[in-house]
Amino acid sequence: MTRLNAAPVILALLAWPLAATAQAVDIEQWNSVRADLFSKVCMGSAPSFSAFEANAVAAGFTAAQDKLVVEPDVTVELLSDIGLCRCLMMMGAPDPTALADEIVATLQSDFPGSWGPDAGRKEFGSKAFFLDGVPIHLGIVPTSLEQQPGIVASARVKGDCPV
Repeated sequence: MTRLNAAPVILALLAWPLAATAQAVDIEQWNSVRADLFSKVCMGSAPSFSAFEANAVAAGFTAAQDKLVVEPDVTVELLSDIGLCRCLMMMGAPDPTALADEIVATLQSDFPGSWGPDAGRKEFGSKAFFLDGVPIHLGIVPTSLEQQPGIVASARVKGDCPV
């Protein structure tokens, strides 16, 4: 099992009880906060990811169990895997479709003119951005752990992650 495959388990350990938390807040606000975190940390660090840790700390992430977290349900990390560097963010999503839509809308607003044709491997939820002339592939995949809905969002580029 690669670290990438193990990542959703971390979400299960940190996130639940998501349902009770989400019911206590406005879902639009819930989605807006998470979309903003992804935009600032993952896309805001791409394509080099050299500012990843600084961006995460500035966005309110703290270290817990060797991960960066925003309680109660968001984790983020950089993963090097098969010649790719991935910024992987896992977050609870009472309505995964609405959160995915909010992430895309936030990225379109924060990075206007950066969308491009999807070059390369096709997969579920994949779209391409171009920042500094470098293709960044965005993946948004719904997930469910312990019967709680969530999203795994990633921004990936070719090459190794910074040390």
